[in-house]
Amino acid sequence: MVRWMWVLALGVACSDGGTTDPPVVRKDAAESGPYGSKLIDTLEIDLGERSGGFPSRVPAWVVQPARFDGAAPVVLFHHDATLTRADYYTTATRLAARGMVVVMPQWDPAVGPRGVQGLVDDTTAAIDWLTDNALPIEDVVVDVSRLGVVGHGRGGVVALLTAAADARVEAAVALSPVDPVGAGLVGDGPSATTPGTFDGVGAALAQVGVGGAEPACVGAGAGYTAIFDALPDGATQWELPTGAHADLVDPCIAGEGGTWCTACPSSDDPDAIHDFARASTVAFLGLHLMDDGGYADWLDGDDPFDVVADAVITVKGQAARTAPVAEE
Repeated sequence: MVRWMWVLALGVACSDGGTTDPPVVRKDAAESGPYGSKLIDTLEIDLGERSGGFPSRVPAWVVQPARFDGAAPVVLFHHDATLTRADYYTTATRLAARGMVVVMPQWDPAVGPRGVQGLVDDTTAAIDWLTDNALPIEDVVVDVSRLGVVGHGRGGVVALLTAAADARVEAAVALSPVDPVGAGLVGDGPSATTPGTFDGVGAALAQVGVGGAEPACVGAGAGYTAIFDALPDGATQWELPTGAHADLVDPCIAGEGGTWCTACPSSDDPDAIHDFARASTVAFLGLHLMDDGGYADWLDGDDPFDVVADAVITVKGQAARTAPVAEE
C-alpha cells in the first residue's frame, strides 16, 4: 500500500528561483525516539494561593530530551487519582525522546478534596509559572508557547477541561479518561460529559479509550464514550475494546502495582495496549505541537493496526477506521 505521506509531487522550480518544499519524513510513532531522555527531579512549581489550605508549591519532575536541535514544546502530564507521576515515566521518556519537554507535577492524590475545578485552576497556575520561569534543563531550548496537556483517568479529564479553560493549550490527550463528576465521585465541578463544554475550543483534542463503552474501574456514564460525545467535531479517538484502564500504568504492566492494579486489573495483552497509547500520544502531539506531518500516518495509515489489530480510529464528524481487510 502506498501511503500518501510517501508520495512527493514532482514539480519544476519556478523561473523566479522558487523551490519545492522539502519532503515529509514519515515517523514511526511506536518506535523509541532519537533524542534520548534525562530526568530532573528537583523542580518545584509555585501555584500561588490555593483554596482549601493546599500548599502553594508542588514538586515536579522534568523529563527532557538528552539533546535536541530546535525549540522543544512543553507537555504537562497529569497522573490519575491516587497514583503518582512515577507511574507514567515510560510515557514521559518516549515523549522526551521525540523532542518534547515533559513536566510531571505530583498532584494531590485524593479525588475529592481539591476537586476537578481546583485541579484545572492548578494546571492554569502551573502554565502561568512555566511562562514566567525558566526550567532547570540543559542543552535544550524550550518553547512554552507550544504547550500540550496529557493525563490518565481523572488526569485525562483535567487535561481536556484545561484545554477548554485556557487558550494557551494547543493540544490535549486524555488516556482512558474518567469523569469524576459524571461517575459521582465528587458532587460538583465541571464535567467533561456535559454538552457544550468544549464549544469554541481551539486546541486539538484526542483521547485513547479502553475496554468498551463501560470500561471496568469507571463509573457508568463517566468513561470515554460519554466524553467523546461531548467533544467537538475534529476531535480524535483511538478506541481499544480489549484494553483495560490499568494497561496505561507502568507498575501494572510490570506486575508491581500493588492493590490499585489488583483492584483494576490489566487486560490479556497490556504491553500492546500500553505501546499503542504511548504511540498515539507521541503522534498526536508531534503533529500538533511540532507541526510534523510525519506523524499523520498514525491517523491515516495502517501503522496503529500493526500494534493493536482491533483498534478503532475515529475523527469526530468522519467515518471510523478499522483494520484493513487483508488481500488474498
